Amino acid sequence: MEIWIVEDEVSAAGRLKRMLLEVLPGAEIRTGLDTVRRTVKALREEGQPDVLFLDIHLGDGEVFELFEQVEVSCPVVFATAYDDYAIRAFEVNGLDYLLKPVEKSDLQRVVKKLERLSSPPLDARLLADFLQQFRQQAPVRRRFVIKRGEELKYVDVREVAYFFSEDGYIFLVLRKGERHLIESSLDALEDELSPAEFFRINRKVLLRVEAIDRIHRWFNSRLKISLKPPVLSETIVSRERVRDFKYWLERG
Repeated sequence: MEIWIVEDEVSAAGRLKRMLLEVLPGAEIRTGLDTVRRTVKALREEGQPDVLFLDIHLGDGEVFELFEQVEVSCPVVFATAYDDYAIRAFEVNGLDYLLKPVEKSDLQRVVKKLERLSSPPLDARLLADFLQQFRQQAPVRRRFVIKRGEELKYVDVREVAYFFSEDGYIFLVLRKGERHLIESSLDALEDELSPAEFFRINRKVLLRVEAIDRIHRWFNSRLKISLKPPVLSETIVSRERVRDFKYWLERG
């Protein structure tokens, strides 16, 4: 079986490849397709693999743009960090999905289904309906505009470590330690960003798991978090959010 993994995060592509080889030892697996443009070029020049595993957000846009540029007839498995709304959309439309981070049991489920398929054409109308539904429901915020002196620059959401509120203003902190003022609110950001990637630990901080340096038990059943980069040195997980926070750490 020839499998192409379309994924712009090298570590995620490598992990999925290793897991696929455990489930399908004889599979021929291709990685390195990290943009819509490269994937379209490969499909046009080399034909279709037996299966495509597609991340949704790639280096040059959404993978859905792929289907607007080339006809795909092989089975497709989407990988998504979104949970509730995306899963409902996939299941309703009969498409396969893997929820990130991918678990081996989920991969085995998808592979078994693929092995049962004899001739699995991709229904173009079904796919078009799904793409419209997904785009209407999925979070839309993928980048932020920041100001540097007299210049405006955009940053991808994947560069953001956390957001925090201070004196009525909202700041984003990049992984490399820069702090920037943005025009938004934490409530709006919580609605716009993937709940698998970001968690609101209290009224003032919204973070991703990679921003957590250390977690300590704190007074009154709360947790204290040391952040990285340490623009905010530490913050507290409010008592009413501790249970959900622990669940998010394990399942997010």
